[in-house]
Amino acid sequence: MRPDNGRTPSIALALLAAAALLLAGVGCSISTRFQGPGFQRSRGVVADLAGDTVIVSLTHATVDRAGRKTFDRHVGRIVDHLESLEASEGFIGFSIGMRVPGKEVWTVTAWTDEAALDAFVRSSVHAAAIRESGGALEALRLRRVALPRDELPLSWKRAFELLDAAPGHAVGRAVR
Repeated sequence: MRPDNGRTPSIALALLAAAALLLAGVGCSISTRFQGPGFQRSRGVVADLAGDTVIVSLTHATVDRAGRKTFDRHVGRIVDHLESLEASEGFIGFSIGMRVPGKEVWTVTAWTDEAALDAFVRSSVHAAAIRESGGALEALRLRRVALPRDELPLSWKRAFELLDAAPGHAVGRAVR
């Protein structure tokens, strides 16, 4: 875990909680808090480059159990990459949710503009994740949406509503 620098070591805590729930035989959905260099819980979006509207990317992946370990390893690398970005690079923040036990993972990332999101999508860490763990995906739904900056952080209920609304991009079969 990283020292307290204003960010919650939420991935490690989420994984610890998931392990405890699995041992207890309980199933649920867990998520990290929305966090990032362009967001402060007390002030909202603080990224100087953000206008009144931000770009939110939503994903819902269903991961084959056999490929889950590889998929999760790449999610960890992407989180490390996101945490290394600065708000000046257009990154505002992210949250990750997962069903435990289960095969579903959701992400929400927020960006100052489409160009910043596109730069992340083209990054080497993201390309490696797609290349090396894409085969583990049973289904994938993607959605980009422009939202007022003061709508961040999104509730998961709102994220699911946006994912379910068309248009979006789906690969594989739709799941929920």
